[in-house]
Amino acid sequence: MLESLSRIATRLRGLTSALIVLLIVLLIGAAIIIFNPGSHALQAALPAVIALLLWTLCGLVFIQTFTTVPTRPSPEMRGFPRLARRLNRGFHWLLFATFILISIAALMLTTRLLL
Repeated sequence: MLESLSRIATRLRGLTSALIVLLIVLLIGAAIIIFNPGSHALQAALPAVIALLLWTLCGLVFIQTFTTVPTRPSPEMRGFPRLARRLNRGFHWLLFATFILISIAALMLTTRLLL
């Protein structure tokens, strides 16, 4: 499973610069909406900007985290290197579970904004 995620993240690696630009634009847009006292008309767009910001961050974190996933420990590995590799893979599994939970939260937020 981690290897599949690594392949997907490697394919999406070309979108990193576009996602960073989108992240900066969304941060600037959110700052303008929040700190501009005369922008009452723009206040309705703030939840959508926050949802887009969350999806952009999820994409960036996914690409950065799962581009390099450690391989499974080989049967001839013994001792600390094997333990270190297994702990590293376990940490990637934990990150994957966290990413799934954050994606579910973003999906719930997005559906709430659309309905």
